Amino acid sequence: MNKGLHDFPEMPLALLHVKMLRVNPQLATELYYDRDVLHGYINQNLLRFNICQEIVVIVVFNAVAQGEGAVFFLDGPGGSGKTFVYNMLLALVRRNGHVAIEVTSSDIATLLLEGG
Repeated sequence: MNKGLHDFPEMPLALLHVKMLRVNPQLATELYYDRDVLHGYINQNLLRFNICQEIVVIVVFNAVAQGEGAVFFLDGPGGSGKTFVYNMLLALVRRNGHVAIEVTSSDIATLLLEGG
């Protein structure tokens, strides 16, 4: 809306330099993925899905591609391929130049995801 803190006298002004506030390293990282590498990863792994994984990827990616707001939870026992599905979804979204930020319930799970 082209307004800053100085437009609202009741708000305290930030002490940090303005340029420091504009830098977002996570966003910068998300915007600089090599799309050719992502395309190769997708092509290499596309045929490795079982039918359930394929359905999940199609449904979730279609929701993303169509700009629909949605929340998805993927649940399954260890070794069922959840991380594989997550990484494929992240690659598909990032390949199209979009930002994909993964959120997990534990630090260990985050380390298994590309960009985590």
